[in-house]
Amino acid sequence: MTQEHLFDKSKKGILKPYYQDESVTIYNADCRDVLPTLDKVDLVVCDPPFNIWETITLKLPEAKSIIAFTNSQNRRHTDATLGNPKTELVWYFQDGRWVSHSLPRITHEYIYVYGQHGDAYVGSANPKHGQRIDKGKGSVGRGVYPERTYIPRAHKQLNSVLTYPKNVASDLGVWSKPLPLMKALINWVGGQTILDPFMGSGTTLRAAKDLNRKAIGIEIEERYCEIAAKRMSQMVMDFERGSQ
Repeated sequence: MTQEHLFDKSKKGILKPYYQDESVTIYNADCRDVLPTLDKVDLVVCDPPFNIWETITLKLPEAKSIIAFTNSQNRRHTDATLGNPKTELVWYFQDGRWVSHSLPRITHEYIYVYGQHGDAYVGSANPKHGQRIDKGKGSVGRGVYPERTYIPRAHKQLNSVLTYPKNVASDLGVWSKPLPLMKALINWVGGQTILDPFMGSGTTLRAAKDLNRKAIGIEIEERYCEIAAKRMSQMVMDFERGSQ
């Protein structure tokens, strides 16, 4: 997409979306051109190609929360760009990849979370929700006298190690993110407006749309924008075998 087509001449400095509906806006552009034009968002999902973490210079819009994907080689570059995370998660995938004959097969990535987030109760519904349960001696937390019981939350707790298949054979590429993983993260961190400046094939946007959130995606490769736009234009799609 040329610069001439990228900018709307009727609105000076306003970028024309590649795709737009009531929930999602997609830009086919370098994110450094789009980010300065955006207003405050609730959540930024930052998942650039790992080989550019060292050189990346981004001025993100004001956001309540950030989710950043990184790996061991780029952790210090991520820290230099975004600061110290509030917490760290590990995404574990059994279908890993080899990068060296002398190193173990890589079966995980790091997920840093910054800023605000909700309670870590996401997942399958608890059938005993609403019933008082005795804490017992092995439980964490102190009861307020004379209470020694609690009411369980509606969902099970999110773990610090998240197990979702990576599916290196996906048509969407070896760096694909599973849709259920992105839904779990968005559900936990929260926010009504989500930005993904390196959206790939649009998994973050699809997850946001499925969860009735607003989303903005930016991608420099038009072929991925085309895939993402097709995903957004359908009401229900099965992309859980691999995305982004």
